[in-house]
Amino acid sequence: MSSVPATALSALGVAMNVIAHNTANACTDGFEKNRVLFHEARAGGVTVSIEGNSGERARAYPDRTVETETGSSNVNLHEECARLITTLHAYEAVIATVRAEDETKHALMDVIA
Repeated sequence: MSSVPATALSALGVAMNVIAHNTANACTDGFEKNRVLFHEARAGGVTVSIEGNSGERARAYPDRTVETETGSSNVNLHEECARLITTLHAYEAVIATVRAEDETKHALMDVIA
């Protein structure tokens, strides 16, 4: 496996951990959610950074904005579920890429041999 899929899988693993941490602390007073930011590495691949979300205290709904209680968590479980689904699909896409790369290598080896 080349370094690009390996770093992507590692970065997606970090994202899954952050989502799990946010979800687990959704009811913790004063907890502020974190967000994962993906960056392209110069030599190819993916790097990741974790950003805090301090200061955000309002949850937006389609028809109105409701202020959260003072001291409560700013985690929106709907957002975390959406991030989880997106991350799972990205993970599956990288795995499909690795499988295709492996099948291509095997096909080339069969042609050469």
